[in-house]
Amino acid sequence: MSRFMVLHYGFEMPTPDVMHAWSTWFTSLGPALVDGGSNFRLGAEITVTGSRDLDEDPSPITGYCIIEADSLDAALALVSGVPVIDAVRVYELNQPPPPAA
Repeated sequence: MSRFMVLHYGFEMPTPDVMHAWSTWFTSLGPALVDGGSNFRLGAEITVTGSRDLDEDPSPITGYCIIEADSLDAALALVSGVPVIDAVRVYELNQPPPPAA
């Protein structure tokens, strides 16, 4: 079983209908949901040339969660019902090596 980071892009005002859609989707994940994540607030980006606020991004990363699935295809199937705002990206997470004895 592998773990996958799901990044949610875009923003939609959280109306009762929007909140219900998200709640329904998270519930549908069942035990595959490892970490329900969080919504993101304003942020900043640091590069070699300095930093900038990220509040001007028209499609910011607005949240994440972590799920478990047997493969990327299985993870995409789980994520297919997400209430997409602009986009969702799914990344397989590397498993850390076991601790040295």
